[in-house]
Amino acid sequence: MTAIARLESTPLVTSEMTRLGGIDGVSGTSTQQGPEGTAGASPIDSFGAIFSSAIDQANRADLAAAQKVDALASGAADDIHGTMISVKEADISIKLVGTVRNKILDAFQELWRTSV
Repeated sequence: MTAIARLESTPLVTSEMTRLGGIDGVSGTSTQQGPEGTAGASPIDSFGAIFSSAIDQANRADLAAAQKVDALASGAADDIHGTMISVKEADISIKLVGTVRNKILDAFQELWRTSV
């Protein structure tokens, strides 16, 4: 089981979040015009969109590393240093996404326990 599969198998939305009726502002992106008239990231991009983008980048890094490992193992490539760097970059990015996810869940659970 790959690291991405482990992250995907653990639900990000917990039962407590579901009982709240969903999370506002966690999905969707905004591509409003910037001050120079160019489309791009705006200050109102949702955290969910940013986090989703980070997950996609980590997944792409993992797939690229797996392709380099396969090429090295089959003898099609002989760049062991580049392969090891790709594998390490993918590992670090997956660990980062997992750590951010865990911190988000910890913060949500702390807010859930806070009495108003």
